[in-house]
Amino acid sequence: MRIQRRGEQAITAPQVHDGPGELTIDRYFPGVSRLPVSVHVWEFPPGAGEGPHTHDEDDSLAELYLVVRGSVRVTSGDETAELHEGDALYAAPGEEHGVLNHTDRPATLVLVWGPPAVTAPGSPTR
Repeated sequence: MRIQRRGEQAITAPQVHDGPGELTIDRYFPGVSRLPVSVHVWEFPPGAGEGPHTHDEDDSLAELYLVVRGSVRVTSGDETAELHEGDALYAAPGEEHGVLNHTDRPATLVLVWGPPAVTAPGSPTR
């Protein structure tokens, strides 16, 4: 059985993609998991954010941001929205996106990213 406790793989990351402040990023099973995605928990203190960016180095990378605590403002292309607990943003490959905790309370997001799933015609989507 493989178990990872919260904080065991945490790093502190200042100015992620030139965003304001410092984030705590907890990486789950780095270098161990054989899943085709990476899973992180990101802590956004008030005022902190991940700057708008695309993944030019790997245009096949898709990301999912799921808010599990607090609220954040997200940008995707020319659009802006506020997400609350249980809301999610899907950033398609090559799409500019960013996240900002514009509130006075901490926010926690689960990030999942990797190549988009490929399904055969008629197969259920994941």
